Amino acid sequence: MEEKHDQVSKLIALKNYEQPPEGYFDEFLSEFQNRREAEKSVPLASRATRWFSELGSTKWLAGAGLAGATACAAILIMLSSNPETDPINNSSNIRPTPVNHTPEPPKAPDEDPNNPSPQ
Repeated sequence: MEEKHDQVSKLIALKNYEQPPEGYFDEFLSEFQNRREAEKSVPLASRATRWFSELGSTKWLAGAGLAGATACAAILIMLSSNPETDPINNSSNIRPTPVNHTPEPPKAPDEDPNNPSPQ
């Protein structure tokens, strides 16, 4: 492990002496602008095809699977939070229980069981 550390340290020390060629920074902006103009002249369909081909099929498959799982999760969350589609908490499924509301006739004072009748 110590040996690898020494090798890396030497390599980093050598990197301090590296310098780009003369005129590199002077020509950088013009070279960048030329590349950008050349890229603009290529049709969009060609650029898109190149970009898609560089991604690879594995990344597309993983991305499609992730998008599908996200869509399914969103649909399930929306359905579970919507009271109209929730069969357990759906208040529209609750029917009122019929209650008999026929009033009882008032009792005469002599029929009151709490009041002993005077005799």
